[in-house]
Amino acid sequence: MKGEHVEENFLENIGQTSFDTDLYKIVTINPVEFANYKTPQGDMTILESFQDCAEDWQKELVKIYRKETKNPNSTIHQRLIIIEDDMIWDGHHRLIAFALENITQLKAVDISKPK
Repeated sequence: MKGEHVEENFLENIGQTSFDTDLYKIVTINPVEFANYKTPQGDMTILESFQDCAEDWQKELVKIYRKETKNPNSTIHQRLIIIEDDMIWDGHHRLIAFALENITQLKAVDISKPK
């Protein structure tokens, strides 16, 4: 919900078992590079779009995720994002947080790469 911290995890919404069948490849992406890809509109990067267009609740969520990246007990590094080639389907805010923290490795399910 807008303005509330909602668990941003596609796998929790559809169920982990959907991916337990090994339908898609798990890839490692570089959030810093990924955040500099162009948006589907092609007029700015993903990071620029966040910086220019994010609402306050989205900025707060990224702030929370950035703090989590520094917590050794956090599971944020283990949580997958969902991509299709260079498009993010789930995990935008986590990817932005990782990019802003200059973290260069993040696991993702790439739905464009079936096993």
